[in-house]
Parts: sequence; C-alpha cells; structure tokens
Amino acid sequence: MDEERIVLKLESDSAIIDGSPVVRLLISEPTEASGMWPFECTESDAEFVALVDGVGAEPVASAGRRLLSAITANEGPAGVLTTAFGIPADLGSYHPIYIDLGGALPFQELPWEALCREDGGFLALQQWPVGRMLNSRASPVKVRKFQPPLKIAAVLSCLGVSALEEWEALKTAVDNSPLPIDLLLLLSETALVTEINKLGLPWVTVDLVPSDRLDLAAKITSHAPHILHFFCHGDTAGSPHLNVATSVDWLNRTGPSTHWLTAPTIRGLVQPPAEPPWAIVLNACSSADTGHFSGAQSLAADLVREHGIQAVVGMIEPVLSGDAARFAGSFYTSLFRAVHSMFFAGDGSAQPGGNGERVLDWATLTVEPRTILSQEPPDEDFAAAARRKQWIRPALTVRRDPFRLEISAPVPAATRLEDEMTSAMAEVLSGIVPARPGPQLPT
Repeated sequence: MDEERIVLKLESDSAIIDGSPVVRLLISEPTEASGMWPFECTESDAEFVALVDGVGAEPVASAGRRLLSAITANEGPAGVLTTAFGIPADLGSYHPIYIDLGGALPFQELPWEALCREDGGFLALQQWPVGRMLNSRASPVKVRKFQPPLKIAAVLSCLGVSALEEWEALKTAVDNSPLPIDLLLLLSETALVTEINKLGLPWVTVDLVPSDRLDLAAKITSHAPHILHFFCHGDTAGSPHLNVATSVDWLNRTGPSTHWLTAPTIRGLVQPPAEPPWAIVLNACSSADTGHFSGAQSLAADLVREHGIQAVVGMIEPVLSGDAARFAGSFYTSLFRAVHSMFFAGDGSAQPGGNGERVLDWATLTVEPRTILSQEPPDEDFAAAARRKQWIRPALTVRRDPFRLEISAPVPAATRLEDEMTSAMAEVLSGIVPARPGPQLPT
C-alpha cells in the first residue's frame, strides 16, 4: 500500500515586499523534481474571505481554484501535478498530495483541503487526497510493530450534546470491521453508559470519564490505545484546548467542563510503558453551526510538531454532532479496512509476504468521509461540495516520515491446533519413565 505521494513545501523568505514576507514553493517529493518558485497567495484574498463568511454561489470551489492556481502558476509544480492528474483512476488507488507548512506556519489558515481544478474536480474527493505536513521535533520512528486487535480509546463527552450518534457511528464501524477491535469508551452521560453495558458487547469497555485528570490518564494508559479519539467541545480562549465534561458537569449543566486539555495534557494521557498513539482524532463539536474556530487544528499542529504524534485530525471549525458522527464512522471504516488489507487477503488469509513492513497513508482514509460530508443529505449531487464547507472542516496533519507498520500474520487455526496437540503429546511422553534394560543373557 505504498502510495506515490507528492509533497509541496512552503517556506517564508527573509525578504519583505510590500510589507509581506516572500514565500517560496518547493517540491520535496518526488525528489527528482527540484526547484523553488514564488507562491503568491494570502488568507486575505477575496476568495478566502468569502469562504469564511459563507458568501457566494460556490465559495468552496472558488477558494480551492484560487489555491491551486497559485501552485500551478509555477512550471515545476504544474508539471508534477499534471503528471499525477494523468494517472488512470483505478479503484482504491490514491496519489496523496501533502502541503508541508513547517516553514510557513501562518499558511495553515488557508483551506488546503478545498484544492480544486478548473473543471470543478476537488482533489480531496478524488484520487488525490490532501493533507498537511509538519516536521516533528520528536525522533523519527522507523517502524511500529502491530498485532491485532486494534485498540481505540474514545472520550465522548461534549457538554450539552449527546454522544449517542458518535457512539452509534463507532459501533457500526466496529460491527463491520474485518479487523479485531478493542474499544475503551469513556462517557459523561450515565444513562448512555447503562444502555451500552446492557448490550454486552465483548469488544467494548465502557465507563464514566474520571473527574481527576491523573485517573483519566491512568485509565487510558492501561488500555494502550493505537488511536485516541475525542468527541467534545474545542476552544481557543486562553490557549487552544478541548473541554471534556464529567457526569457531574452533565447534571449541573452550568459552568465549564471539568477537564481543560491542551496539547501537552492530551499527549500526557498515554504514558509509558504504553507506546504513544499512532493517531489522534479531535472531533470538536458544536450544538449550532457557528463557524467559529474550534482550536482543534492548532492542537493538531502542536501534537504533531511538538509531541511527535504521527497523524492528527482536527476540525478547523466546530462541526454539528451529526457531521462529526458521519465523519468518525466513515473514517474508522476506512482505517479498519486499510490496516486489514495491508496484511490479509479478502478471505482472511495472510497476504503473500504477509510478514514485513507496510506503509499506511493517512490522507487516503479521508476520501470517503469527505465525500459523505460533501453529499449530506445523500440526495444532493456532487456539485454540493462546491457550496458546503462541512467536508473541508476536518484537517489532517501528519509528520514528514512515512508511517510504517510491521505485523506477524496470525498462525492459521488448523496449524495452531496441530502445534498444540504436538506440544501436549510431548508433555505426556516426557512424563513416561523409560524402562530399564533387562539382564543380558550370556553369550
């Protein structure tokens, strides 16, 4: 699953023209396409202002075309993208495009997920999924070892907004997963905890969110999750953070949520000896379509850059609970399918050469969720994506180093049974005292 990715890098120059720093565009990957070109685009451009304000007939498409035109105004990047666009669209074949913003952090505010061709085709909804990239201060991780089940810790606690839809989306994804899943579910709604426990599902452990942050960290650390998922409110007041409520907060319905989680505290929820999570999903939710910044994207950048998380999905703006659930359900469905297919064939048998390393590209997991959000309600046509911002709100940020997994394919059941019988027989035989030789007859 080694997708051929394109990495375009922005760097701020020390020069100043008309009061603004000069920004250069480079091609990091493919490495043979080297060069440096000017990038003339700012968040104050009319198309981006219109997108933020939600005005115009097709604000998403207009902003996306403006961004892509700024990139393809340069011969080098235009050639690389033209080559990528000319590759036949095979089902399930992706060619991710990443924008490396490590040298130009202010350009995180641009809507890169909306990149759009003149014909109206959005890259992120087709075979060119779009992600953001930052250099991490943490040391690169060459490969991560993985043995199923895939472990997820989900904190669903959005004060005033029920987590029922989010839970149902996760449940549907797990029910249909070809991969074994082990889910830790922490909620603030007592009634929902009771209802889920009644289901008796073997793959989920459900409990209330602890009121003490150290207890919260201990509970999550003991689960050792590969993925850490949040459904809660996000805010930028003071500093970007998540607001996680407890059951007492839900009963009172007044005042702030008990837990105020900044990037360091989020990372600190998984402590050694547990390995850091592969990815964190920040499903910042709102009870109304306010359009205000959630702070989740700033958290995502910090978690990748400062704390070494491989991939973080953060909402640029708060999303409605229904949109959050639809994104989560489709994202995890894509993740479970992708990890399973890296090592196992459709019938569950190990892939040829099943033992070894595989690369998982996180951007490819966002295509189906974005498509669902762009066409909600389902009877809307594809052109709805040009108008609706919901599908560009989830922003994926990754580290520069590729994400590699190594797995030992499970031993087939028949082989395990044979091994167990052989071992049992050996134990029985080892307990038999060998007979002493009888007396020798004289010759």
